[in-house]
Amino acid sequence: MRKSFLLIVGLFAATIVLAGRREQPLVRPLSRPYSVEQGLDGRAIALWGSHGMYYNRDQQRWTWQRARVWTTVEDLFTSSFTAPYLVPMLENAGAVVMQPRAYVRPGYRSVYVRWLKKCHPKLQTIAVNHTLYEVNTSIGEGVWHYLCAVDKDSCLVESVKGVEYMLLDEHTLGPSGYPRYMEAARYWLPSIGVPDEVWVKDTTYNDYLNDIVCRGGWVNYLSGKSSVNPKMPGLGIPLDMSLAFHTDAGATMNDSLIGTLLIYTNHDRSGSRRLPTGEPRTVSAMLADSIMTQVVNDIRRSYCSIWPRRDLRNANYGETRDPEVPAVLLELLSHQNYADMRYALNPAFRQFVARAVYKGIGRFLARRYDTHFVPQPLTPTALHTVIDGDSLRLLWQPVKDSLEQEAVPSYYIVYVRENDGLWNEGIRVDSSAFAMPMAHGIRYDMCVAAGNEGGISLRSAVVSAFRASNNNRPMLVVDAFDEVRGPRMMAFDSLTGGIVPGARPVPDGYELAYIGEQINYNRRDPWRSDDDCGFGMCNMNRQGQLLVGNTHDYAVRHGKVLQTLHRSFVSCTADGLLPMDTAYTMVDIILGKSGAEHVRHINAVIQDNHWTEGDKRLIMSGAYVGTLSHACASGIVKMDNQSLLFSQELNTERLSAEDVSAVSPLAVSDTVIARYSDTMLPAGIRGENYTIFGFPLECLIEFEDIYSYWLQR
Repeated sequence: MRKSFLLIVGLFAATIVLAGRREQPLVRPLSRPYSVEQGLDGRAIALWGSHGMYYNRDQQRWTWQRARVWTTVEDLFTSSFTAPYLVPMLENAGAVVMQPRAYVRPGYRSVYVRWLKKCHPKLQTIAVNHTLYEVNTSIGEGVWHYLCAVDKDSCLVESVKGVEYMLLDEHTLGPSGYPRYMEAARYWLPSIGVPDEVWVKDTTYNDYLNDIVCRGGWVNYLSGKSSVNPKMPGLGIPLDMSLAFHTDAGATMNDSLIGTLLIYTNHDRSGSRRLPTGEPRTVSAMLADSIMTQVVNDIRRSYCSIWPRRDLRNANYGETRDPEVPAVLLELLSHQNYADMRYALNPAFRQFVARAVYKGIGRFLARRYDTHFVPQPLTPTALHTVIDGDSLRLLWQPVKDSLEQEAVPSYYIVYVRENDGLWNEGIRVDSSAFAMPMAHGIRYDMCVAAGNEGGISLRSAVVSAFRASNNNRPMLVVDAFDEVRGPRMMAFDSLTGGIVPGARPVPDGYELAYIGEQINYNRRDPWRSDDDCGFGMCNMNRQGQLLVGNTHDYAVRHGKVLQTLHRSFVSCTADGLLPMDTAYTMVDIILGKSGAEHVRHINAVIQDNHWTEGDKRLIMSGAYVGTLSHACASGIVKMDNQSLLFSQELNTERLSAEDVSAVSPLAVSDTVIARYSDTMLPAGIRGENYTIFGFPLECLIEFEDIYSYWLQR
């Protein structure tokens, strides 16, 4: 009861002191084709994902700060929530997100900017590809700041005098010899210009301790001299809050869940219970409660009705005590507990939770500043390109958010790329259709985001289209591979369990947190040290690699081959098929690693559209297309007297398939065109109207050549 009273008092004080506060942000996109009226526009948020690799001076080695379990380690695992999901969601709502660790969005390059002194005028414009950004050089001088993410293969930066830029990606190494994004904040902060006094607290240079305390000190260095922290030295950036995103330790023996814990501190090092703004520090409890309520309620409604809501804990943690802004530490779940990780290793769950955290932050800041928060819509689906004379049309459908009545699209942003050029800034449209002129000989790649007063969604899958100069009849490419998933986990018996050996995940885009396979399956083996952590312990031979999963752009990969063959094509996602598609006489269906249930659905679609009848022709491939799984262990397909390699292990270059299927002939006249080398089971068949492969063609090292060959047969 007392805690509820204090929360109410804190909220009342906050709205009186800070209602309507909004200042010139550090950076702001100028050319985006939408505005954010009821989101997080101009808000500045300090955010980090837990720990990071550090140098242990006693052991004279680089190591993680936490145990490696269930194919990951907390030092990286929390970044798999923040980097691909939470940070883009906050940015799409208009916020400026600042992080004390190197930030690489998977599959992209990060652009950082720095100004050594104030420029005149103070607001300077930088062009990155087709996007204009305004930087406020009156604050933040002397330190590198994250600006934006761009495609790895294309980055054109036009800076101005006095403003420098640098690029960072997954190959940028730090002092550990590993990529920068793996390392702790203690190493990134001095490299971007943060002075020693911010991160050196332990004069014996104990890097573990210095990393713990540097994060809160960094928050105060950013906000010092600003309106929210005027008496401390610093860069003058008015931060609105900070969030330390962690997962907890702890395990149960009965498959029960650990759940979610939020931590705040109601005093600073001196014992003061007020922030520099005059607000009571219980405003941090309001932030903790907002995130906790949103996360737990959403999970209970969509994933697990008994997800545990643990404490809103007032505790003396440096990451929540030291910042002079509202600060919380989220312990989302236990990375050590089998039951928690059955959910957390699923990329879809991570995205879902990240959205809940974003909404919790948005609702807290709306209450704090007496504004209204509208959640951004969900990502559109059911995309389809259509060639209509000299025009190209893109069709899609909105996705209803059953948890949020206001998360409804009021407009959409269509992104277009010609051939392998730069993506445009986006074109705003008010309906779920878009048309543009279409030239011969140019491949158009397209995706879409949904928007409303609260910002825009994450971008959709990418579809493509191409019109050859001879106007040949277009074929239809169906990207039916829309699945992402974690590894299959099960209790083998009362003593053993975990990840089924060989059951690989399907990452969403790229996986940065996978470090190696589980090696300890003994449920009764306890934690003894982080190097001998018992049940769930995993290898770390894959750490530092961005592993390829479902990149949601396989229509483009196939389309590039069709373009070289001068074959016109359109494409769609599986849920974007239209009644008119029955008219296409050449259809390519990409199933990737889609499961058996989805394959059965696609087979029914094939029959309904009569794509294997008359003069029509179908080409289809996927890991579970065939009737018999576990058909190959060698990773070699024999085809036309060639031995072709396909990837069975997660890797940084292409999709992998640890399990593939044998394809049985569908008719007496069918021909076996490929066999697996170790079992001699059929890997591919060809009938009068179809060519079917029991493995994803995209896993082949020679994908382009093989796909081109069978298209022309």
